[in-house]
Amino acid sequence: MDRQGFVETQDSATIMVDYRGYGRSRSRSDELDKMDGTATESTRFRRQVVGFARPVTDRGPYAWLNDAVRAFSGEVPSPVGIPATKSNKST
Repeated sequence: MDRQGFVETQDSATIMVDYRGYGRSRSRSDELDKMDGTATESTRFRRQVVGFARPVTDRGPYAWLNDAVRAFSGEVPSPVGIPATKSNKST
């Protein structure tokens, strides 16, 4: 992941945010879920994501954000109705 964007606050300050990170493969995500005991049928085809966000601004009240780094983790579930694997059936 390599994304950048802007957030405008209610007092019209602009904060740039730089997101960096990566998504783990489904097989690695499944392996980690099994290791920590959280594997279930509902977690079976999800992908884990991990990364960090770094905000930057030149507005005084928000200047403290320039020294901050935020870590994050999450998951991307399989889309509804899309099979997790390709079928080899011929039509």
